Amino acid sequence: MLPELNLRYEKLGSTLELAQAIGGERQVVSEGQKALKIYTKAKADKDERKQLESARELENIIGRLRASTLSSPKLSASEELRVLMDELETSVPSSSVTKPYQNAVKDFEQARTSWRLFISAVIGGYSAPSQLEFSQKTNS
Repeated sequence: MLPELNLRYEKLGSTLELAQAIGGERQVVSEGQKALKIYTKAKADKDERKQLESARELENIIGRLRASTLSSPKLSASEELRVLMDELETSVPSSSVTKPYQNAVKDFEQARTSWRLFISAVIGGYSAPSQLEFSQKTNS
């Protein structure tokens, strides 16, 4: 999944540069560039936790950038920026990459909780969540 995400974030870098050239200095652009630097450094350092945190931030930046592009008269007037935003939004990891991951997560969760699920279901009606997310909670 990482090669596809790396390509997505390279496109984000190009989109941020164009947004800055068209609309000037904006908070979403400066925060996006900062998050991209953190992601790139985490990738080089092979720090998976930091890479995950910055990837989540980059996904938020993409949404904020889309909102800014639609609401700003300067940014929305640029056809080139709209094309880059469309390319960015369609550059998500393909299902051929994400589906095996999701299946592995579901298999792991079912195997991990099989007895606990059975006992909990009999006693208290508990059912396991449909998908387990392998991430650490951030202190926000």
